[in-house]
Amino acid sequence: MKGLKTGGRSKGTPNKLTTEIKDKISVLLSGTMDSIDISTFTQTEKIKLIQVLCNYIVPKLQSADYNIGSPADGQSAVTIQFVDSAGNNISEMKSKEIRQLSQLDTDDLGLASDLNRIFNE
Repeated sequence: MKGLKTGGRSKGTPNKLTTEIKDKISVLLSGTMDSIDISTFTQTEKIKLIQVLCNYIVPKLQSADYNIGSPADGQSAVTIQFVDSAGNNISEMKSKEIRQLSQLDTDDLGLASDLNRIFNE
C-alpha cells in the first residue's frame, strides 16, 4: 500500500532532539535574562527590548486586504469617524495622532500599537 507508515515514531510523539535543543536554549536564555540589569538601559533600549520580546509573547496578526465596493464601481472611498463614548465626533482631535502614525514605518507602527494596547488595558 502506498503511503502506509510502517516505521519511525508514531504520530504525536515529540522529536527528542528538538526537545533537547529547546530545553538547552531555555536554560541559556533564562541564565542570560537573569544576568541583565535592565535599570542600566536607556529608554530606547528598553523600548527595543519590549519590541523584540512582544514578538514571542503577542501573536502576530495576519494582514488582511479588503476590497470595498464592487469592481465595476471603480474607486470607492471609506470615511472613518472617531466618536467618544457619548457619540461626539472627535475626529479633528485625533487628526494629529493619525498624521503621526501615518509617518511611522511598519516596525514603529507595530510597536506603537502594542504599547498603546498595553497601556490602555
